[in-house]
Amino acid sequence: MCGLSFQSAFLLPIFLLEFEVMEISNKENLLEFFISVFPKFETSWKSERNNFIDKNVFTAHGACAEFNHYFKEHFNEFSDDQLKTFFSSIEDLIVDSEPRTEIDNALCTCFLENIAQTESGELAKQFMGKHSAKFFDYWN
Repeated sequence: MCGLSFQSAFLLPIFLLEFEVMEISNKENLLEFFISVFPKFETSWKSERNNFIDKNVFTAHGACAEFNHYFKEHFNEFSDDQLKTFFSSIEDLIVDSEPRTEIDNALCTCFLENIAQTESGELAKQFMGKHSAKFFDYWN
């Protein structure tokens, strides 16, 4: 595995549109990543209709679930650059074997699985990497 230890393999840096490096190793980093690539998501996250946060407490699964709703509702507003950045970044976090990480599991079960069989999911598939597309196809 390219000389990476098991633990460091899940802490790969994420490169954003402005070439900032962000490490996604916990739910807070994941939420930050969503907002950095899709800044308008912050409004959705902070809205009263967000049922996945309670008194500033949330899970990675809750962040992905809320983001999946936003993604489906606003897909036509996203640029190709945003989608390329997003999917190439999460590709490094998707694990194609056990054991799964909390971030990997949340991205798969509360994002990729939930956009499967939707128009936005079909349109986004061209931007997905090998591991993301494999998981998406299973549910599509």
